Amino acid sequence: MIKNIVFDMGNVLMNWSPERMLAALPVQEEHRRLLRDQLFGAPEWLRLDEGTISEQEFMQIICARLPEDAIADAQHVMAHWHEQMKPLDGPYQLAKELKAAGYHLYLLSNAAKRFHVYENDVPAFHLLDGRFVSADFKCIKPGPVIYEKFLSHFGLQPEECLFIDDVPANIEGGKAAKMDGIVYIGDVNQLRQELAAHGVAVRTQPQFVKVSSDAQLTLLSQMANEVWHQHFASILAPEQIDYMVEKFQSYPAMKHQIEEEGYEYYLFREEDDGVYEGHHGYMGFRVQDDALFLSKLYLLQAYRGRGISSRALELLISTAQNRGCRKIWLTVNRFNAHTIEVYRHWGFQTVREQCADIGQGFVMDDYIMELPVPDWRI
Repeated sequence: MIKNIVFDMGNVLMNWSPERMLAALPVQEEHRRLLRDQLFGAPEWLRLDEGTISEQEFMQIICARLPEDAIADAQHVMAHWHEQMKPLDGPYQLAKELKAAGYHLYLLSNAAKRFHVYENDVPAFHLLDGRFVSADFKCIKPGPVIYEKFLSHFGLQPEECLFIDDVPANIEGGKAAKMDGIVYIGDVNQLRQELAAHGVAVRTQPQFVKVSSDAQLTLLSQMANEVWHQHFASILAPEQIDYMVEKFQSYPAMKHQIEEEGYEYYLFREEDDGVYEGHHGYMGFRVQDDALFLSKLYLLQAYRGRGISSRALELLISTAQNRGCRKIWLTVNRFNAHTIEVYRHWGFQTVREQCADIGQGFVMDDYIMELPVPDWRI
């Protein structure tokens, strides 16, 4: 029986991206790639994680390799990079749920001594029963020693632990120590499914299924036709609804959006009752620069009020954080009062109005609403 959930840190509980860190710090643009390679990509970085070299010694070695005009930037990055490593909302919400369900939570991470500078500022870490970082014990994943020391340090039985890490080799290292694991790929919903498959008591519904096949796209277009006529019947004329479905939500339109415009569509699945193969809603979005544009989020009428859309928002926030987005934005019909109130409840704010000509004498009269992407939610 699984009693203990063991989390990695980078790209599991915290965002880890040297490129994003460097982009957010005040360093010269021409130095960013150099510093990415010479700081974060240096072989000595692993020695920091291993605890066999001090930060001062590390910087002496690195600065000796750098051109003189890049040294000040390197020193600034080294002093402040950790401030850009932000907690991820989806795994944090999951960790809170697991803690409330009675599981013991632990951290097992390759990390340098600098971890102790920021560890108490991260809400997710306060849920943990124990924190184990490699530099403190002078061993790193995926070597066998770190797993043995981790289990011994906290007096844990490996068969009662389940390890979550984004690096397959680290999961394999845990399995060699008889501690099973899950490779996390940034999809919290998939992680919930895999936890449940290991017998962990965690909410798994609804599921979010990424549209990737013609059959799914056909199902999606059929659902879109039904849900748009349900949703907009009191707001728009039937002729405009038919036109907009054909223009924006037909099979050819969405196929083009996915293949040519970078859109992603997800079907919502709650239980298999034969209606659209158990799917009851969908959403579509795309990432544009530092923003996630939520294009569509709809539920069939019979499945509203079940918390599915709130779970969809969790997925959107997690996706936005993983991809470095600073905000989520959307358009909503100005006369769609209920939907506007839902978005306001979630924290979206109206930033402007927009009236767009969509052809055939029809317009979309919308509010544009935005939600800042949080670093974390307590």
